[in-house]
Amino acid sequence: IYPDPELEQQILALPIRCIHSEEGCRWTGQMKQLQGHFSTCAFNVIPCPNRCSVKLTRRDLPDHLQHDCPKRKVKCEFCGSEFTGEAYEVKTVHFVLFLSSYEYDGKMPGEKTHDVK
Repeated sequence: IYPDPELEQQILALPIRCIHSEEGCRWTGQMKQLQGHFSTCAFNVIPCPNRCSVKLTRRDLPDHLQHDCPKRKVKCEFCGSEFTGEAYEVKTVHFVLFLSSYEYDGKMPGEKTHDVK
């Protein structure tokens, strides 16, 4: 089989829609532009850059990275240390269990109080 360069150019110039048009992508262009569009298409499925095993659409990535990714970086509101999301959730559960073992009066366990006279 001998490729026909002229026919190939005609095919690559055909107008097409994104393969994600049914999900909502409104991109249209020539077939030869499709690969370039995939690098920015909000509906294209990509792996999480934190390597957490989740695959999601590019438009859902910001929310995943901020709230759901178990490998996101989270700063502890109590001690200021930085943890991954999954480690922080375990630490928070342990801390809440630790606090619930005390009678909570608004002070942290071991916290000194100062009487105001």
